[in-house]
Amino acid sequence: MMLQQLLENAHMDALGLLDPGDQAAFEKAYAGAPPAVKAVVREEQARWADSFLPDVEPSPELRERVLAAVNAAMLEAGQTAEHEHVELRGARRVPSWWRAAAVASLSVCVIVSGAFYVVFNSNQTLAQRISDDLTKEFWTTLGGQQMRDSIFSPRVAHVRFEPVQPGFEGEAVVWTHPDWDGARFYCTGLQAVSGERYQVVVLDEENVVVDDLNQPFESTAQVQTFQVPRLASGTRLGLVRVVGEARTLLMVATV
Repeated sequence: MMLQQLLENAHMDALGLLDPGDQAAFEKAYAGAPPAVKAVVREEQARWADSFLPDVEPSPELRERVLAAVNAAMLEAGQTAEHEHVELRGARRVPSWWRAAAVASLSVCVIVSGAFYVVFNSNQTLAQRISDDLTKEFWTTLGGQQMRDSIFSPRVAHVRFEPVQPGFEGEAVVWTHPDWDGARFYCTGLQAVSGERYQVVVLDEENVVVDDLNQPFESTAQVQTFQVPRLASGTRLGLVRVVGEARTLLMVATV
């Protein structure tokens, strides 16, 4: 038995599809194979059994349905293709393509539900880990007291920025608390363009910039947060786009 045939039979053996005659031939060939070949065969069987199939045992009825379906497909192909002839009787070994078809058909029938279950649970676990990591990062960014106040304290004020540029779709807000050393600025949806940055500033009544509250920052188009100095009640704030030395007012808010 050639190495390719031995590996084919090893895959079929791992799936429990060898008939008694082929099983005996496979075991005899395996017993006489060199140690290196035996190791490859067992590694392939383990890969098929552990990686491709769930920990379930297919029923005899399922096996019979799969084999019957493959057999019917073979007969139909033999009737429609005049230049091909498949001998189904008296053959000691079935063709390799038949084995591949049987393996593929059985794999589809057996592993779909198991694979779906594994993928679903993996996605759920990954989503939970991401959520936990983001929560920890958010807690660390705010600091323990700010985090607790932001969730539970009625004294936290949420000051929303309103757009002044038509078509601007970004969002920004400032959270303040009388006991905090500073305020917390949040933004999201700011367009990320190379060469463009954003900055939080203090405005006068004519929307003229009179002070900078933070250094210009590049947008990630995701949620970003920064600590800014403590803000007195009535302070007018602005979010500006910075391109070189030019600054364009995008949003305004009043604390």
